[in-house]
Amino acid sequence: MINVVTWLDSNKYRSEISAVCAGNGIRIVADEFEGAQDFLRTFDSIDANIDVLVIANSNLENIDKKSFFEDVCVTEPNLRIVIVFPGYRNQYIEEQISEYKALGIYEIIYEGQRLDENYLVDVIKKGYIYDYEINVYDESEEAPKPLSPKPKCITIGVMGLTRGCGVTNMAINIADYIALAEECAVKAIDLSGTGNLRFAKGKKVTFIVHSNIDIPRLQKTSRAIIYDFGTPYNISSKGKLLSTYDNFNETDIELFKSCDLKFCMCFADSWHIGKLKYLLNDKAWKRTIDKSYVFLLDKVPDKMRLGHPKVNIYSRNDKTMLRHIEELFSAKGGG
Repeated sequence: MINVVTWLDSNKYRSEISAVCAGNGIRIVADEFEGAQDFLRTFDSIDANIDVLVIANSNLENIDKKSFFEDVCVTEPNLRIVIVFPGYRNQYIEEQISEYKALGIYEIIYEGQRLDENYLVDVIKKGYIYDYEINVYDESEEAPKPLSPKPKCITIGVMGLTRGCGVTNMAINIADYIALAEECAVKAIDLSGTGNLRFAKGKKVTFIVHSNIDIPRLQKTSRAIIYDFGTPYNISSKGKLLSTYDNFNETDIELFKSCDLKFCMCFADSWHIGKLKYLLNDKAWKRTIDKSYVFLLDKVPDKMRLGHPKVNIYSRNDKTMLRHIEELFSAKGGG
């Protein structure tokens, strides 16, 4: 369930939005306020974690936005904020938009002739968007047929074998690399349970941090999806599975195994290196290990490389490992 607070123009879309949200696992916690001070008092008193705030620009025109959003974020520091402007993007000068960007607010949508409730729900559910993705003009719904088959969505999973080994950072870097190299639509999805991807910044990547993600739909609209699986397993230094962490989910593990490319990360010191044995020696995992698996360490001991000559093992700073990504795109039709 996604908890949302909305503060839009009067009662303009209240009933329509409430109905669509209710059918999509979204709970509107509050949507009536008499002004900025009433909003802050009410918001501070809400006894629930709020995931998303949707607020009309018109409600903020005569107040100190910096002070207002600082107060909001003190109450809910991990809040996503979506600003709604009336009309179309081309009706506003850059200064009106950059005022929000200077405050770290990048999610801006435009009503056009009328705010589309289903589109708003998609924004709430899917994660970060940026205003350059939104249509500037009211374009025709009729689109030309593609001249060539649409390339298959490429999926890449990143999983840690120990905590703190840089899984989220690697997922962000891979997503940024693909978006820049291929100039294509890239999504980065947080399945780690930490929500850390919500702090990522990247104008060519959409970061998705909420539950109830419609992955099949995203695969239809994306050239590449990068999954941050976090660290699901608690593995001993000798490669024995001790337990699973809170973010462990069997469905997510199967999703990881189905990815076109799988990155497994760990450290190379004597205490951590043994954790790799769990994947390399466990009967269930050993059957799945093939060339689509890439093991990334802070450095690669010669003994490890000699002991597993057929396994892809690299230093996480070794750019050679990027060839696996390049080959994947080359084999599946380019960008």
